[in-house]
Amino acid sequence: MSANFDISGITGNVLQIGSETGGPKIKNASGVLQFRNAADTTDIKLTAANPEDLQDVATKSYVDSQISGHSPAIVIPFSWTDIGTPKVSTATVPATAIVAKVTVITTLAFTGGSNPTCLVEVHGAATDTTISSTSQSNLTTIGQDVAVDLTDIPSGQGGPVRVTLGGTASAGSGKVVVEYLVPST
Repeated sequence: MSANFDISGITGNVLQIGSETGGPKIKNASGVLQFRNAADTTDIKLTAANPEDLQDVATKSYVDSQISGHSPAIVIPFSWTDIGTPKVSTATVPATAIVAKVTVITTLAFTGGSNPTCLVEVHGAATDTTISSTSQSNLTTIGQDVAVDLTDIPSGQGGPVRVTLGGTASAGSGKVVVEYLVPST
């Protein structure tokens, strides 16, 4: 038996489709829309058509078709002697690229100073785009600090990666690795 309902809202946080036959659930979990199995023990797949508008859900096959090749990377080594003098890559991040990941790798801890910082930007023609702020890395300990916020590079604002070290130190070194994606045209 099926019925048509004009649902403008439900009072609870769970809507089950086909509750008599153990159908899937659509759930509000603290403001996050979840698609769950009937037992509410695991997420389930959501299928959709290819997007047509900017706010549409995108399928994996659509996203894969929009990304060309692998994720290129730009590597910029740095040391304590670069404090106050930005390091600029020779390679550039294209305009309209999406920076997928920025990794700041400290290979020798910065010592002998105070508050060493690392700012990573794409140096655009008119505007610099921050892709890792000074608060996202710790140069005083050996290791990796990863920023995985997807950052869109504005049209016309692609350019080299600029690493600016701040604070003071008398020792320390590392490198920045910037990985980005280039959408297909």
